[in-house]
Amino acid sequence: TATHEGIGILVSTAFPNTVIDNNTISNLSLTNEGAIGTILSGIYIGSLTTGARITNNSLYGFSNAATGVSTTAPPVASGIYLRDVASGELFVANNMISLGSSQATNTSFIGIWNQVNPATGYTEKIYYNSINIDGIAGAGAQPSFAFYRGNFSATAFTGPMLDMRNNIFINNRSGGTGVHYAIANSYGAALSSASGWAANASDYNVLNTSGLVVGYWSGNQDMAGWQANSQGDNNSLHSVAISFVDPVNNLHLVANANAAVEGSATPIAQVLTDIDNDPRDAALPDIGAD
Repeated sequence: TATHEGIGILVSTAFPNTVIDNNTISNLSLTNEGAIGTILSGIYIGSLTTGARITNNSLYGFSNAATGVSTTAPPVASGIYLRDVASGELFVANNMISLGSSQATNTSFIGIWNQVNPATGYTEKIYYNSINIDGIAGAGAQPSFAFYRGNFSATAFTGPMLDMRNNIFINNRSGGTGVHYAIANSYGAALSSASGWAANASDYNVLNTSGLVVGYWSGNQDMAGWQANSQGDNNSLHSVAISFVDPVNNLHLVANANAAVEGSATPIAQVLTDIDNDPRDAALPDIGAD
């Protein structure tokens, strides 16, 4: 089983209503890991936390030199890792995550990794995040994900109710034989579970990839297949031009160069400002953290 060997911010006890806000976590590395599966995460929420808000953080430049080839316990570098939340609202909004650039290793890069165990009585809210996965794998078969809900087993993953809107999920990674996804549910399972991921749970996002495959739901899916199988993202955008100030470490949008996302989000009353505390348009907000 892959284990965590490096973490930027860890909440490992049952603190109620944890707030992780306005941090920059950069250039974390696992450098001497050998042929095993290890995990590096910028932010890790776990151990039956009751309610958590992860907002306005910038995470970039992570690397994992492990050479493991296991498909069920791969080497991972993830931005935000969500695990074992017990109750209360899990709220993740206005974060910028950029991973994989100049990393040729056989690493599974994951922007937001949702591995919350099944629970009832609360909803995971994933709003207005900007994620960019990049780089070229020199070899190997490990996949990468902008957003991933699952645990790399062949068993369909289930969890609390998901509400995911207005995010930029870009995965431009290429190389190797692994598939590089913008979004995925129960990767590796023959039948992805809709438990916790209801129809229209995900919408008004940008889903960009370097190939034809956009997501994983009971198998690899192009945009039309993803919409049909997940029963969502009908108002989401695909293969649209996004211009970041610096895709490696600064996912602010270049001014007047991102017409596709301007005014294309759906209003969310809980998020009235962006990562810089600039006000969002009340009727026609922009997609993404900026």
